[in-house]
Amino acid sequence: MLAIATVFESVAINYIPNASYLDLPLVFALCIGWHSTPVRGVVCGTILGWFQDAVFGMFLGLNGSSKALIGFVGAHLNKWLVLEHSFARFLMIGALSLLDSVVVTSIAVILNQPLFPGFWIQALIKILVTGVIGVIVFQAYNRIKFPRKDFRRVEESRLSL
Repeated sequence: MLAIATVFESVAINYIPNASYLDLPLVFALCIGWHSTPVRGVVCGTILGWFQDAVFGMFLGLNGSSKALIGFVGAHLNKWLVLEHSFARFLMIGALSLLDSVVVTSIAVILNQPLFPGFWIQALIKILVTGVIGVIVFQAYNRIKFPRKDFRRVEESRLSL
């Protein structure tokens, strides 16, 4: 998943003009954190954030720290929330996307970097795009990792015995 996110992010930024609104490393950091331990979520989030910093040409560690936070929060939210409905997942991914934007921008402001105009509009577009793609990635990952069982076949095979 790390390699897929990194390659897709670097190719998409160069060839698709609006690809900067999709935060695929955030989705994968959240997905890995959601389905594993907090430590694995932090490590994967940090690595994905570093790759994202390298692709965007930002200070190394801005996205790494925010994605580590997202991976950690995602692992802990899994213990408290049951998100089976797509809209609930969309809201969770959107809220964490907003948290990610605020953390990255806050760290940049602390480092005396200028705040780019239209931050809130870009953050809202990022919430929508990342939320929709995140729901799709979560559903695909759940379908691959936890395939649906057909219990009717089990009953038929037991009846024939």
